[in-house]
Amino acid sequence: MEYPDTQLIIQFPLNPEFSLENFIVCPENEVAYRAVVEMVQDNHLPFNPLFIYGESGSGKTHLLTAASKILDVTEIINLKGEVEAGLSSFIQKALLIDNIHLISPEVSKEVFRLFNKFYIEGKKIIITSLLPPNQRSNVDEHLGSRLSSGMVVRLSLLNDETRLKIMKKIAKDSGFDLTEEVASYILTHVRRDIGSLQDALKRAIEYSLMTKQRLTVPLVRKVIHAGDT
Repeated sequence: MEYPDTQLIIQFPLNPEFSLENFIVCPENEVAYRAVVEMVQDNHLPFNPLFIYGESGSGKTHLLTAASKILDVTEIINLKGEVEAGLSSFIQKALLIDNIHLISPEVSKEVFRLFNKFYIEGKKIIITSLLPPNQRSNVDEHLGSRLSSGMVVRLSLLNDETRLKIMKKIAKDSGFDLTEEVASYILTHVRRDIGSLQDALKRAIEYSLMTKQRLTVPLVRKVIHAGDT
């Protein structure tokens, strides 16, 4: 069976920085966070599968990666990128799938078989998507029904107050005290998804350490616009 070049099957690198301990809980994500916490408890299967959906930057991959560490899962199926391997030999203690909204019709059937295998074996299943289970036309009908059979939770986009809290925590974990002025500058000059904000802040912190300068607006401005012409 051949798959499109846009289909990644396995080998999703686990981000060591993503954990439940450093996940910032707020009203927009509290339900999803608590669902994951309950799902990863030892010998506890309150619902199966757990389906988490929400816009890019809302924290889906963070929660999925955090769950993988507690469940001792070393590979997450990420349906984004290039094909690396099939699913017939996929063996893990739990089934974790990221970006299922990108699934192709061909792979949908194979994922359905894999889903059933893990489900019958009583293994935990956690899936993330940009869209809710009933809004993907490229998903096999039987798989679509399975995805909706457990608990479905939505991650809403974070508000600016929560974004500021996350940036301050990232800075604090690196030994920096992030001022409101610097945080507000980053928030208004960088894309508002957490990944972009985190990348900009980390580059500024690295530059601050390298040059032995304080983390100020002028320094952050220089780092953010370094590639501008």
